[in-house]
Parts: sequence; C-alpha cells; structure tokens
Amino acid sequence: MRVAINFCSTTPQKLEVLAWWQAIGNEMAVQHPEHQFYFIVNAANVSSPKKDNLQEIVVNTNPSGHLLKTIYWCGIALPALIKKLKVDVVIHPFGEFMVQKAAKQLMVFNQTSYFNEQYSFIGKKLYFKILTRKLKRDAGFKLFFHSQVEQQAMTLQYGWPQENGCIIKASANTPLQPLDFEQKEAVKARFSEGCEYFYFSGTPKDDIELLLKAFSLFKKWQKSNMKLIIKINGEQKEQEGFKQKLVNYKYRGDVVLLENVLTPTENPLLMGAAYSYVYVRIKNQVPIEVLNAFNSGVPVIGTALPAIQEIFGESCVYTQLGDLDSLAEQLKNMYKDERLRTHYADLGLRKSVEFTKSDTVNSLWRVLHSIKN
Repeated sequence: MRVAINFCSTTPQKLEVLAWWQAIGNEMAVQHPEHQFYFIVNAANVSSPKKDNLQEIVVNTNPSGHLLKTIYWCGIALPALIKKLKVDVVIHPFGEFMVQKAAKQLMVFNQTSYFNEQYSFIGKKLYFKILTRKLKRDAGFKLFFHSQVEQQAMTLQYGWPQENGCIIKASANTPLQPLDFEQKEAVKARFSEGCEYFYFSGTPKDDIELLLKAFSLFKKWQKSNMKLIIKINGEQKEQEGFKQKLVNYKYRGDVVLLENVLTPTENPLLMGAAYSYVYVRIKNQVPIEVLNAFNSGVPVIGTALPAIQEIFGESCVYTQLGDLDSLAEQLKNMYKDERLRTHYADLGLRKSVEFTKSDTVNSLWRVLHSIKN
C-alpha cells in the first residue's frame, strides 16, 4: 500500500500538531517496512525522514491565506501529484480534501479549517457543500474524529453517515515523562527568571484574552511572583495583533510570550516544568497538549467542552467556557493547594496510559486498510 500524508495545509498549524503527525507517519513506516509512505510538504515544515520506505515530496506551493491558490492546490495540483505517485490513500490532517477521485481519502475533522474560519460565509458554504453533498456518500472518503461528540455533531448538523467516519484516540507527541528537580529548575531559569509558571500553548484564535484577565485577578489576589508563559503560533498578522494587546497589560512583566522559537526537544521541557497547563480553547477539539501535560505529570486546568470531558473525564480541573471568575479561582486553587495539584498530576499520569502512540498507529492502520479495500 502507498500512503501519503498531506502536510500542505491551507491554514497555519500548530507545531505540536505537525510534529504529532510526523511522529505517527514515521511510526507507521517503521512498523510496515513493506509499504511506501510519502510526506507531501512545503519548503521546510516537516523535518526530512530517515527511512527507506518514507519519502519527502517537497512542493513549490503555499495555499495558506489565498482562496484561489487553495482551490488550485486541492482541486488540480494535489490530485495530479497523487496520481503520479500512485498513492492508494491520502491522509489530510488539517481539514483539506481532494474533489477529484485520485485516491481514497481520510480527512481529520478540523473545525478550524481555512474555509471554515477564514473565508466566512462564501468559503464555508463552498467547503461544506462539497464535503456534505459530494463526498459524504463516497465509501472511499472517511472522516477521522478523536471523540464521539465530534462525530455526532457532524452527523446531526450535516447528516454525515456514521459508517463513513472513524474514531481514533489521540496520543502524546513523544514518550514524555515527568522532569526531575534539576531539569525543572534549569527550564525555569531560562524562561521564567527562576519562577514557577502557568503555561499555555495556542493561537490568537483561542480565548487568550480570558486567560490574561484571569491571570490579572490571580495576581491581584495572590501578590505572587508567578509567571504566565504563552507559546503562540499562527499567522504573523494575528501574532502582531495579539502583541499589541499586551503592550498596556498591567502585569506584562509577568507574561512571557514565545513565538515559534522552540525546538522539538525544548517543547517537552517547557511543558514538563510548568506548574499547571491551562487549556482555554473555544473549539470543541481534542488538544494534543493536554496529553503531553498528562505524560509530563503536569496538572491541567481545562475548558469544560464536551469532547474534552468525554475523553479525559475527571482527570482535569474544569472551568466553564468564558467564565472569568471560575478560571481565576482555579488558577488560585492550583497555586495554593499543593495536594490538589499533586492529585490532578497523578490523575493525568494514570489517564495517559490509555493514549499510546502504538494504539493510535494500529487503529489508524486498520482504518487505512479498510478504506483501501
């Protein structure tokens, strides 16, 4: 079987997600040396593979940010490339798809796909018209979900057939483990002036303003030297807009803003040394970062979204979507109550064993075989 992973996204993607799919693709190539795998990438968004049966195909196109380029890439250029490579199944991790039947397709259901978010009414109508009318009855096209909540929402809203969807558990990026005292101190010395810190990783589309307001209340109540580290990625224009909002923030000196500056080896260290990871998303999606936190022994404060609660159960401290007082209160509780922090760190570690990379790869491989046949 020939399998391609399309890394040429029409929307800027988080480095953690890119790294996750790279790791999954590499692991599939290791487990199935008799099959051929391709990474279809832009200039340098994925590091070069080092396996005989895994080839990187670099294309001179960047559809991100341009409707016509996106239509050309998904409608003409990508199908032509897939036919040339004689690919059996294409995986689309970021919400794109091919209209032409150049190969079987597995698309990750992505509520933040470029058509859905960026092009507003026209793009969204075009995207879902093709998806829900042309492709939903195609047995060679399946949607990949991380939770039953996501799949049920797609079925209820767009009539997506249950048989043309599959649920595959997520997993952490790498086999992480809690850092020791010396490692944590070294990370804090580098990034937070030796202070403890709350940590968030996301894009300006997340509810970061709510997090900043909650952190302000926390600082007002506690008068501590606690820091907030925000690792932000996304489009340059969005990042610049967010930085402008920080200029007059009262506790700007206690906020550390990182912009796509970390290496793959540094990301786990930053997570592992955090006092708590704070998840403030407004989309009902499963975050890989929560699994990374669990594996690192870091407690999680998360927004109580249905998909998150379905998958992680009681392993997180939850706050209601948009509830400023609740989020500020949980920051304070996590800071003051060491037993609470240890309790949720332990719950996360125990929960993490349910989400292994080998399970993800095995489930994905079975789905790919079912699509091909």
